[in-house]
Amino acid sequence: MYRAFLSIPKTVPCRDGDFVEWHNGISHYGFWAVVVKDPAWIALCDGAREHVKAFVHPGYQRAPHITVIACGLFDGNHFSAEQLNRQKAALSEMRISPFHLVAGPLNSFTTGPYLAVEDPAGTISRIRDRLAMISAEDTPVRYEPHITLGLYRDAFDTAEVADCLAGFTWEPVGPMLAADLSFCLYETKKVQGRFDIIEGVKLNAHVTRSRETRYPAHNRYHLKV
Repeated sequence: MYRAFLSIPKTVPCRDGDFVEWHNGISHYGFWAVVVKDPAWIALCDGAREHVKAFVHPGYQRAPHITVIACGLFDGNHFSAEQLNRQKAALSEMRISPFHLVAGPLNSFTTGPYLAVEDPAGTISRIRDRLAMISAEDTPVRYEPHITLGLYRDAFDTAEVADCLAGFTWEPVGPMLAADLSFCLYETKKVQGRFDIIEGVKLNAHVTRSRETRYPAHNRYHLKV
């Protein structure tokens, strides 16, 4: 299960700081996500974060969520409000029904541990393909549905981390129903900070929860998650 992770000897530490060279003063970054609202799943994520806390930076504030697609820095030259409006319209036109996600085991990328998530119906892949037709994903790597548990604070032996991940036990949880998609923004100067839910699309309702977005969208809602 950890073959890819164990193919490297050490984890890659992440600096908990303001990456000005990346965002060049652009204040927010946008992404579409399934935000976890199921209490059993939230408890599972809390337990998993507690289990790996020896390896990650303290103070990770992101609410549990499954990123569907990373859109990019939110401004007119990268990912714009106009592109967001087109994506919202595309999601409504797709007539997606609510779908179930299944919690998997703990695993890890080189930069941080995560809770694996299974998408039996392949709905997320369909959504990603459609949204990418409007705006290509900002970080086009091999996609795996997951819930990030934190960012590594040092270069740890991957074998040691894998042993820790394999030792996690928790009461089994049932599938989670994804009934809506959220467009979220986080402040680029806070790599572990909270995100705001800016827009939402209710699945199978074909109606967004807010009117057309006008740049800058992040001034319109402040639903801290």
